[in-house]
Amino acid sequence: MSTSPAKKIKRCSEDMLSVLPKHILYQLFEYFDLKTIIRCSRVCKRWYELITNDPWFWRNIDDFSRLEGSQLMLLQRAGGGLRKLSGYSADYEFIFKALTQSKCFNVREIDIRYGSPPTPNTLSTFLKEMESYTISNSLTGLQTINMIYVHISAEAVGLILALCPTLKKLCFHYSEGLSSVIHKSQCKLESISIWSCEDTSNLLKSLVHAYETSLKSLRLTFNSYSNQMLNFMISI
Repeated sequence: MSTSPAKKIKRCSEDMLSVLPKHILYQLFEYFDLKTIIRCSRVCKRWYELITNDPWFWRNIDDFSRLEGSQLMLLQRAGGGLRKLSGYSADYEFIFKALTQSKCFNVREIDIRYGSPPTPNTLSTFLKEMESYTISNSLTGLQTINMIYVHISAEAVGLILALCPTLKKLCFHYSEGLSSVIHKSQCKLESISIWSCEDTSNLLKSLVHAYETSLKSLRLTFNSYSNQMLNFMISI
């Protein structure tokens, strides 16, 4: 009994996918979002092993905004392969705890927007573990932190400055008492952006004094008396 043309085409396409080289499959996976990647991991045993067992693959997967269930499992698999963390409107307290548990200490960029911030204790634990890991393994370390509409405390900013010696770029929202935590640290910040500033004169003096040898760009965005957003940017 002959096989129908439709079945032949389906079998041919399945065979083609099964013999594709690993690097070609990775290039295909790079076009997918995390939800699609999870579905791909269920297609066959080979795809599951490619997605879950190779940390290199996770350099291009970064959005864990809704981290739960199978996504958390994949994050644990990613481990040191994760290079960038991005999120939108998420519970970052939970996410940073998950990052610590999964030993994702090779992250070089954090870009999170909206959502509830991590507590200073959770952030401190993650950054201390990361600093120890990057030093012992001679890795590049965290270089960029963007926290847009994630209102971290002045204490948390102080922890970032103290525990991220390789940090080059920092963007965050102003919080009361910020001037008091700006001090000379190991990091050589080149770019600083601060949103919704207050107490601008003291803050500016603290920043320039602390990072006068490395700072190249400073941007302050603040609310004027007319409730319009104004930008103040200087190049050093």
